[in-house]
Amino acid sequence: MDIIFLYIIARRDLLQREDPLRYGEDVLKKNHILAKISVLLIILSAILYLLQILIFRDVRNTFFYIFQDFAFLPVSIAVATIAVGALLDERDRLQKIEGTRMLRSVFFTGIGSSILLKLSPCCIYSQEMASLMHVEGSTDTLRERSRLHKAIRQRQEEMNAMDLRVKLDRDVYEGVCQILEDNRPELLIMSSNNNLMVEKSFKEVIWGLFHLMDEFHLRGHWEDLSEADIQHLEDDFSTVLRLMLANSIGNTWYLKETYPEFYGTAREKLQDYVSGNEN
Repeated sequence: MDIIFLYIIARRDLLQREDPLRYGEDVLKKNHILAKISVLLIILSAILYLLQILIFRDVRNTFFYIFQDFAFLPVSIAVATIAVGALLDERDRLQKIEGTRMLRSVFFTGIGSSILLKLSPCCIYSQEMASLMHVEGSTDTLRERSRLHKAIRQRQEEMNAMDLRVKLDRDVYEGVCQILEDNRPELLIMSSNNNLMVEKSFKEVIWGLFHLMDEFHLRGHWEDLSEADIQHLEDDFSTVLRLMLANSIGNTWYLKETYPEFYGTAREKLQDYVSGNEN
């Protein structure tokens, strides 16, 4: 019974997570089938208990074990529900994180790298921030991988707290505007992905870019901007760039773990970006 119960819970939760539409369409039909199966199982159980009483003529022990099974049933249900639910939730979370990392890798391979290169000439930050871009570590063992991930998160938090300024000019303003307009469909597709909700930092990058697009539409061409407009836009650009740089660290190491042959190229581009700003 425990195995059947575990299978029903696991199958139900898995189907609901992987295909909600199909789950909704099938739920009434399956409930009807499950009701019939449950009735048949109860009848079969009653017949078996009746045969046990008729054959062994031991009513007391039969009812004793029946009540003993019923007494343990709540514990069995609680343990099965908690354990299976926790395992499915964890697997679902890991799958969403993996999906978000893939989205982030695609972003930095295309749109992200274009924006970083465009912002490179007008980005001003300290040598301390430049040093945060370099994270050394190994992923050979589970302990080393865990230590590296912790170091990356710490560097990302430190970078988000650092002072970074973007000094806008016409070329950068119009260039980033054009990049975002050209890639609006891709950004919309990324933002609609459910996996995006798992990783807050990358979600903030996407929302930040959409905010920049709104600012472009609201404020118009470079010639129409006032000094206050430029100051406000520089703050927005600085925030988005800081988030992108913090995410680029995690993306580089994701490539090392998943696509080692591609990792070297990504790291060289990131270092070239940092070196260009140091110079």
